[in-house]
Amino acid sequence: MREGYKDLAGALAPDEDGEANTLQDIAKSVGQDLSKAAGDLIASQLSAEKARLELDDQLRKLHAQITEGRDTDRTVILIDELDRCHPDYAIALLEAMKLVFDQDGFVFVLMVNREYLESIAENRFGKPVEGEMYLDKFVDLRLKLEPVDKSLAMAAKTVALKLPLAVPYGDHEEFGVERAAILVSELVAQGDFQCVRS
Repeated sequence: MREGYKDLAGALAPDEDGEANTLQDIAKSVGQDLSKAAGDLIASQLSAEKARLELDDQLRKLHAQITEGRDTDRTVILIDELDRCHPDYAIALLEAMKLVFDQDGFVFVLMVNREYLESIAENRFGKPVEGEMYLDKFVDLRLKLEPVDKSLAMAAKTVALKLPLAVPYGDHEEFGVERAAILVSELVAQGDFQCVRS
């Protein structure tokens, strides 16, 4: 309150010519500043819209060059591990995908952890309306790939072979790293294990 009073008192103080500023002069000055700020904002918005239209034209040309002489008119863009990106970047990329690339001929394939991206959106935008998911705005078709037992077994064997073993288990081949890796892969193939991404 004290600062506001000082500002008002300073504004009403006489200027360099000794003439006192009136509230009308102050209001006029503020009005001019606001008009300039509004004009700058409108110019900025018009510039952004012009850039967006130019980008649309450039994307159409790019699409035409990529698909020229091909059997398809689609450009497929693969995005993997978006869920491992910084949350702000992940959201910005999804929004750019929708706003900029929402044109005929561009198809995006996202390979992501859906639950994680939904939690990012919930943290940023709040809890969604019942039954509404953030990614529904960007994704038309969802496919869930379940891990194949054999693939899981091979992955387990590969991981087991890479483990650093400081203490040997014995001289016999049954106690070697290779045999341990095979045993791990057999256990994984027979068990009810699920793939967990870290």
